[in-house]
Amino acid sequence: MRTRVVFVVVAVVAMVGLAGCTLSAFQESTATTSDSETAPAPDDGGALADPEEDVKGWENGVWYNESLAVTPGDGLNESELAAVVNRSMARVEYVRNVEFDRRVPVSILSREEYRERQSGGGGGGDEAAATREAVRLEALFLVGESTDAQEEQAETRSASVQGFYSPNADEITIVAPSSTPTVDEVTLAHELVHAYQFRGNLDVRFPQSPTRDEQRALVALIEGDANFVDRQVRERCGAEWACVGHETGGEESTSDGGTTADGDGGGEEGGSGAAAAPRPNMGLYLLSYFPYAEGEAYVAATKERGGWAAVNALYSDPAASSEQIIHRNDDAVESVSVPDRSSGEWSRVGNGGVVAGEADVATMFAATLYDDVEGSIVSRDQFLTDSGPVPITYALPPSAGWAGDSLYAYERDDGDTGYVWRLRFDDDGEAREFARAYRDLLRYRGADAGDDGVFVIPDGPYADAFYVDVSGSRVTIVNAPAVEDLGDVHEPASQRVAPANALAPSPPCVAPLAV
Repeated sequence: MRTRVVFVVVAVVAMVGLAGCTLSAFQESTATTSDSETAPAPDDGGALADPEEDVKGWENGVWYNESLAVTPGDGLNESELAAVVNRSMARVEYVRNVEFDRRVPVSILSREEYRERQSGGGGGGDEAAATREAVRLEALFLVGESTDAQEEQAETRSASVQGFYSPNADEITIVAPSSTPTVDEVTLAHELVHAYQFRGNLDVRFPQSPTRDEQRALVALIEGDANFVDRQVRERCGAEWACVGHETGGEESTSDGGTTADGDGGGEEGGSGAAAAPRPNMGLYLLSYFPYAEGEAYVAATKERGGWAAVNALYSDPAASSEQIIHRNDDAVESVSVPDRSSGEWSRVGNGGVVAGEADVATMFAATLYDDVEGSIVSRDQFLTDSGPVPITYALPPSAGWAGDSLYAYERDDGDTGYVWRLRFDDDGEAREFARAYRDLLRYRGADAGDDGVFVIPDGPYADAFYVDVSGSRVTIVNAPAVEDLGDVHEPASQRVAPANALAPSPPCVAPLAV
């Protein structure tokens, strides 16, 4: 039997069914998966007979549709938790048509305990990587330069995470809303899918040095698969099954537990989360929501076309970009590069640029729907849909023609930062459409427009100078603290440094959303 390899991902940010992950390591396994032989359905009601051998839909003495004698209202004791985990494993086997070869350890942590652990994580690490990440989030207008990007991400995770799986420990941690130790079986199902994925059960083929956007595409498959399964479990809760921790009116339900997935940025974990007070940074929320929303739709469409065998096959030939996930195509990503033309006290941070990808570009525009600023760059009808498993789409007009990009961070000796972001589009018209929307976005953020493509945001979290140039199907954006710095960050911009004339912003295109 051929040995198969499985990726291990590092989760980044999570919210209401959101998270991002990055490739971390590999481990080997000889486990297999197939679409053959689903578990025989046991008779409903009464004591259910155990099978003579392990089958899909039965784990450690518990069937997928078996009732449990548990009282979750006062918390789950050790034996009750074990029974719930066994049933959840059986349900994942039944829905996903897989077989676990061993039990997955599960522990419960209160949200307060989780917050304390997060706050104890601290900074440190790669300073250049942290700067590049902060610049990326600033370029997307999601986290201002005066805000600590790492802290903002940690706060969003702490408010929203419901659980995560750690491949290193091979263990699931459920984050309970209070000190009462209970679980949501839908969250548990999601994390159990991750356990199955990360234990080496899938034949994975992936580039050795993937771009950030390639990683996002892989995460969309990982989280989309888990989200699709937990949705199947959720839909059966109440209607067919009693579910612990999920508001269904069933005998074992305790509270509403809508779930998806997310991760814990503090370690090598894949996870699940749902919205919780306090309200998270909505821009980061939407950024991390992409793998769950578009990933689930991607997996659902694949399963409908070819069953679980087709979904499994995706892991050996994963999508190469978020564009391929969003549009269900196989368009190649155009390589984009920008020569380093910085001068004076400015220098490029790190090696090479970061490929933001279409999902990030779409988020930049969609986030304006949830600001407290009047108007938005895209409309509610463009972002919210009436079809698909998750009713939103990242296929937005200003970003849909994306063909490739590269974002380079720059830093001055005094610690100020800037960037050069070059994007390519499918044709000249798509480039012009993006540039129009981006200029509107600058005005939306308070920019005054001057001559020759120069904009200045005079104050606020994104106070900076911007130069926007359109050349055929290519758009180049240069950012610096002030107009006179633009040419030092990227020399061609030095010819476009006429003082910005204060022009009135263009009128907003749609009314703000009530969120």
